[in-house]
Amino acid sequence: MNSLFANPSNVGLALEAAAVLMIASMCLTLLRTAPRSPLASWTAGWICLFIALMVLLLAFRLPSIAAPLQPLYLFFEYIFGYLVFAGCREYATGRVLAPRDGWMGLVFIVPALALPALGAWQFNVFYPFHALIYAYLFFSAWRQLAAARARPRG
Repeated sequence: MNSLFANPSNVGLALEAAAVLMIASMCLTLLRTAPRSPLASWTAGWICLFIALMVLLLAFRLPSIAAPLQPLYLFFEYIFGYLVFAGCREYATGRVLAPRDGWMGLVFIVPALALPALGAWQFNVFYPFHALIYAYLFFSAWRQLAAARARPRG
């Protein structure tokens, strides 16, 4: 059996996961010492991203179970993007993430399941479409911050 780190892509992915874990740990510590409501969404998001990256690393390591892991990876990445958006929205407008926002999780299930199936379970085939959805989530988060940028400071 080959080493997990024989493939340079796996090394990069493992390093990314380690960095994300450090950011999640920092956010968790910050949340416990200086609680701010948007920080709760951001912390949960970083934890979701760490889970997503570990699932992806497992999918690359065990190709025999990659098919069920790919949608899981996508779903957790979409949840990360949405939690970043929700935290930015709360920071800018004060609108707290509520149970009524849970329907978004259902929305993210659709592309998480459809993209790998449409891409014949080939990561390199469906990833560009995933990247567009992911980028839109971050663009939406950035747009939410417009209200905060418009507020007077001082």
